Amino acid sequence: MRAPSVTQPSVRPYDVVLVHSSELFLKGKNRIRFSRRLLQNLAAAFEALGTRDIQETMGKYLVPLLPGDDPDAVARLLAWVPGVETFAFAHRLPADFAALQAFIARLAETQPPRTFGIRCRRAWKAFPLDSPAISRELGHTMVTHGWTVDLTAPELPVHVDVLPDSILVFFQQLRGPGGLPVGVSGRVVALVSGGIDSPVAARLMAQRGCPVVYVHFHNVTVNAAGVQDKVRRIIRLLQAWQPASRLYLVPFGPLQRAIIITAPEDLRMILYRRMMIRLADRIADREHAQALVTGDSVGQVASQTLENLHAIYTEARRPILTPLIGLNKAQITDLAQQYGTYELSILPYGDCCAYLVGRHPQTRSRLEDIRAAEADGQFQQLETAAFEAAEIVKV
Repeated sequence: MRAPSVTQPSVRPYDVVLVHSSELFLKGKNRIRFSRRLLQNLAAAFEALGTRDIQETMGKYLVPLLPGDDPDAVARLLAWVPGVETFAFAHRLPADFAALQAFIARLAETQPPRTFGIRCRRAWKAFPLDSPAISRELGHTMVTHGWTVDLTAPELPVHVDVLPDSILVFFQQLRGPGGLPVGVSGRVVALVSGGIDSPVAARLMAQRGCPVVYVHFHNVTVNAAGVQDKVRRIIRLLQAWQPASRLYLVPFGPLQRAIIITAPEDLRMILYRRMMIRLADRIADREHAQALVTGDSVGQVASQTLENLHAIYTEARRPILTPLIGLNKAQITDLAQQYGTYELSILPYGDCCAYLVGRHPQTRSRLEDIRAAEADGQFQQLETAAFEAAEIVKV
């Protein structure tokens, strides 16, 4: 994900990053559990940049900055963590108005005068001055140094947050991904092909708080090594936003060859996908997952008509979540570019689902025809063999 640019008035280095969550205030009695999960996820994410003591206070998270921290690297990291609505690089001052006023005076002296606006939030109500009084006094200090008030579109917005043990001053709020912290919702198993759509679907479910386990079906006759390497690279990129997970690499070639021998060519793709759903269900049993996730979008390809989706999804023993179901290809591509998966997804690869399918695939399949085609084959043992032969990769 592309991180926003970090700008900093040259007063002194920033001390902390102030993180605001997105939807946790809506969660009532579950708010404590959700807040703890986001705190854990932030701590895990920052291990790559150096362990630090992250504090939660009054619904805000304070991430200390260490000597040598690159603000752009910190911003890139926070732009990935689900549950982060906004974040800001902040100066941390004592909870004392004189210290705050001295800081603002130094700011006004060292920066070229321009328009400004003070925006104060007094979360700690015991502070002797209320928000309007703080804004008024600080504004007066800025004006005496030649600055001009503009509360609509100031060139330098000055944000002041008053907390019980400190006062934070920052100038720029950056956007995080929003959503819920990974781990507060049920685990899901995402079917990932290596194309554009399925990684986006997995990412969207993570933003709803779901830990994601991945499954990829490969055919050794379709450049398996290259496809698997590509999928691993995509998964490693996606893993930046959740704790350790697993990728199941399932050999699908024997099942496909059996389908090709026994089934009409216009039904092959549907049969492939029905068996993938059955195998994903078995993996979900092992992982104690509550749902499956696909990158389907209605009508995008022949297997994604409503009739065919019904025929495919009938095999599932748990809900199938389809976060892209109403999006078109351009919208999905925009999300892939936003998440950073697009450049990997467009690398050439052999799609297992497209292997030796008919020139004119069935778009209005009937369950009775599909079940008749499956009855002619001996698929159950092959499904079991594929499940047992799956390679499990920790990611």
